[in-house]
Amino acid sequence: MRVVAIACALVLLATAAPAGASRRVIAVPRSGDTDPLASARAACAQPTSTACGEAKDALSEQLASDLMVVASGRDRRHHDIVRQAADVPYPRVRAAAAAALGALTPGPADTDTLKRLLNDPAPAVRHAALRALGRSTDPARRLVVDRAQDTPRKPVADDVAFTEEAAPTEQRLGAPVYPRATYVHFASDVAAGRAAFVTDDAADAVVRFYAGRATRPAMSATEFEQALAMASARNTKDQQAMMAQANEMMKKMEEMQKAGRSPQEMAAELQKLAPKQAATPRDAIRPYSRTELYGSPRFLLLSKPEDTRALRYAVVFQDLALGKTGIVLHMPPEL
Repeated sequence: MRVVAIACALVLLATAAPAGASRRVIAVPRSGDTDPLASARAACAQPTSTACGEAKDALSEQLASDLMVVASGRDRRHHDIVRQAADVPYPRVRAAAAAALGALTPGPADTDTLKRLLNDPAPAVRHAALRALGRSTDPARRLVVDRAQDTPRKPVADDVAFTEEAAPTEQRLGAPVYPRATYVHFASDVAAGRAAFVTDDAADAVVRFYAGRATRPAMSATEFEQALAMASARNTKDQQAMMAQANEMMKKMEEMQKAGRSPQEMAAELQKLAPKQAATPRDAIRPYSRTELYGSPRFLLLSKPEDTRALRYAVVFQDLALGKTGIVLHMPPEL
């Protein structure tokens, strides 16, 4: 009976409540039955009502729970219905579908579904998909798992884990996005200064696009490192700024000591004054050192190499895990 209820819920949740739905609340008939499916059917007699949206939200939570109960039985006959849940426009359900596939020991037939969920806008879905891919028996999933794990990311708080993230705008990135590119959520961290994309277009076409906006021709990893190292060696302005900041911190520390500030207060204040460290040339190329994932990447400077603390550059490579051309835009981290 649970599987039947799941199938019925999937049909009802096939479309999310439209944006801007009516705020008029439709009364839901109340009997002794508090079943979310029955409530949603009754409320969604008016599909654009607020009550319908709320009832679907409640149903999605019940469906997510039911999927995990079904998966706990390890019955592979339930694979198909779990895969269907991966397409429901409710992040909590998609996360449960990914987790359920992981519990059912996913194989090659599940890899495409899990790869798609790995790039879901909601962090909780991506996390569940990565765990499921890690349990897969499909040897082909290895590169995809490595690709996802190769990108460091900060943990996401529970209260936003099911919030769908939008792709960043060009204004936020401070650089143009290749026109036919798709945002790669799992390989991006815009706050840390990294936005990843993929495209079906050839790498040479992407390089030409950014070459017209670059301050130098495309470079290999070695050439890029050398260009940054030479610029850094010539950049006395950064060195002078760091010395001035260090002197300011020493002066501030002496003032706080005289004022009798506690060690905790002093540490917090000095943290605010600590200079932002510029990335070294080696830091810039290290993430692309794995040829089995990135092939032979090409680097295009979108700012002057001397601007070490505001460096912007694009990396174009063969994304061998995803079978596409990869693009990563690097920009200064957000404060």
